[in-house]
Amino acid sequence: MGMLYALCVGQLLKREPFERFEWTARNPPGFSYRYEDGENPIRFGDMVRGGGASLRERGFLRSYGTTTFEHDFCSYVRTLFSQPERLEVLAARYPRVRRKRDVCVRYLRSTGYFRDRGKAKETG
Repeated sequence: MGMLYALCVGQLLKREPFERFEWTARNPPGFSYRYEDGENPIRFGDMVRGGGASLRERGFLRSYGTTTFEHDFCSYVRTLFSQPERLEVLAARYPRVRRKRDVCVRYLRSTGYFRDRGKAKETG
């Protein structure tokens, strides 16, 4: 299922403009994605491994999100659609997660791809 989200989100990001800075500004100061140079040797562990509190405090839902901007964004879209209640709990606890969730919801609404079904609430 995660691969399907990645493909859909990848296509959406190509079709609809996204202000990448708005997203990356929510990352910790000095952070850079591991594979921003176009090289992308993603390991299976990156895709399945969840994240602990320290990862979430930095604004990432799973280690996969630290690899590229697209993977980070996709992690949020996937969780927004497949586990919206979980994302709400994490957003309430971790300010960086909340800010990224808000950017994700705003973007998806602006494209018409996301219609609020009463699950994801933007707080900003």
